[in-house]
Amino acid sequence: MTTLEMSRGVIVHSALYGEDNTVTIEALRRLGDGYVGVGLVKGDVTDEILDKLAATRVRGIRMNEVFDSPLTWEEAKPLSHKLADRGMHLELLMTADRVADRAEEIAELPCDVVFSHLGWPNIEAGLDDPGFAAVRRLVSE
Repeated sequence: MTTLEMSRGVIVHSALYGEDNTVTIEALRRLGDGYVGVGLVKGDVTDEILDKLAATRVRGIRMNEVFDSPLTWEEAKPLSHKLADRGMHLELLMTADRVADRAEEIAELPCDVVFSHLGWPNIEAGLDDPGFAAVRRLVSE
């Protein structure tokens, strides 16, 4: 990071490690205060674990529908209240079509929302694709 003259960044926990965020927490410790993380948890995560993650500069939790994820959409909705209480966000890795299907529910979440990979749009469908339009609308709001 020094060679690249970078002093800030976001470390997103890999699904390969499941909900064991140890490697990401250690990376954040080694990289220092300029770095924050996004973790993975199951829907039944305890307040104690969320507090530990928040204390180690994990600023969000990722729900991943594109690849395997320990967190489902139905679990993420109630979890969003716990995230909001801690100033954390919910990162959604889902296709733009799925964002469109859930746009109203996403808009009602109490925490900030991040659309990973720009909402995973169908590039071939173009800018007027309903899924990408939903992502753009939610971001603008």
